[in-house]
Amino acid sequence: MSKKLQPNIHQVAKEAGVSPATVSRVLRNRDIVSEDTAQKVEKAVSKLGYRNNNIVPSAVNKSTATIAAVLPDVTNPFFSSVLGGIVHTARNHRIQTVICDSQNNIDLENEYLHEILSMAPDGLILSPVAAESTMIDRILQANINVIFADRIITAADSVSRVISDDYQGAYQIIKYLINIGHRDILYLGTYKGASTELDRLNGYRAALADNGIEVREELIAEKQLNVATVQDKINELLDTGIKFSAVFGADDPTAIEAMKTLTARKLRVPEDISVAGYGDMIFVNQCELTTVAVPSYEIGRNAMILLTDLIENRVSSYQEVILKPSIVIRSSCAPV
Repeated sequence: MSKKLQPNIHQVAKEAGVSPATVSRVLRNRDIVSEDTAQKVEKAVSKLGYRNNNIVPSAVNKSTATIAAVLPDVTNPFFSSVLGGIVHTARNHRIQTVICDSQNNIDLENEYLHEILSMAPDGLILSPVAAESTMIDRILQANINVIFADRIITAADSVSRVISDDYQGAYQIIKYLINIGHRDILYLGTYKGASTELDRLNGYRAALADNGIEVREELIAEKQLNVATVQDKINELLDTGIKFSAVFGADDPTAIEAMKTLTARKLRVPEDISVAGYGDMIFVNQCELTTVAVPSYEIGRNAMILLTDLIENRVSSYQEVILKPSIVIRSSCAPV
């Protein structure tokens, strides 16, 4: 008999007709919401049998530091690895961690940040949905220690961060494709507006320009892509006869979806079209994807170490840790 899956906070929110942030607010301190809302949430919790494992209980020992981590998509293996680096390091320092999954939704991220303001944790690790935010100033004004992990908010130049050099990572993978003869390289972006996406696209453009290759806008899909739009973009180009000999997916899931779409169109990878990705997630070995390796766990670990230094007053000034990506060459790319 298969094990029954435990309901999550989003299912409770849907059942109660409120937001996930409101659910977490009720579970921590029902007195800060209306009695009617609290009863709706409690009824949904009871009906679904939800167990509140991720929210720090109100009775937590006040001598124990509490931090919040707001990440774009904890189901994505990349951010799961970042989260692993955060929580393992936090546990070593006896720090309680509240985990928030913004699901790459700016409105949900803002709800969580608003909740974090009322919660007043000792620190926040934030990987923002977009490079712009209206909430970050309020967080900083509340004197909450903040570290950016992987993604940043560009205007918040006083906030310390742990990032990877995404510009250079994209530049190097495109340069590699150029060196093996590719000139027409399709760019499939991920989350438009995220700082990592901006850096990877700029790296792509610069590598082409530096090698005397025209940047063809019809070969750039910059909008936020999901499975359907990856398929649509590739099929559109193939159906209209626009030529490309290689595909660069700005993250590994996008690249793998591109491989599937090309295969469905009876095109061989890499004999007909080469494919490269970004991230070097744990599953890419299976499809022999050439990609850019990013030290995701180390991003989380270093972010937590830096936040701990801020909380314990070992550092007070701006800190920046830039980790270097590296190319991992597998069999998904071939010379033209």
